[in-house]
Amino acid sequence: MHDRITGGDPKVKAWFRDYYPAGRIATPEEVAKAAVWLCSDAASYMSGHKLTMDGGRTIR
Repeated sequence: MHDRITGGDPKVKAWFRDYYPAGRIATPEEVAKAAVWLCSDAASYMSGHKLTMDGGRTIR
C-alpha cells in the first residue's frame, strides 16, 4: 500500500518516513496487534478511550 501511495518514489517515501517522529510507517502487524489487544480480556477494563497509533505524529 505504501508503494502504491508513493508511486515507489524514494523521495516521497522518505518524506512519509520523516513525517512521523517514530521515523517509520507502522506495519500492518503492529496495527493488528493493537486491534487484537483491544478485543482481548487484557483490555477488559478499557472504556471510553481512543487508542492513537500514529507513530507520535499527534504530539509533534
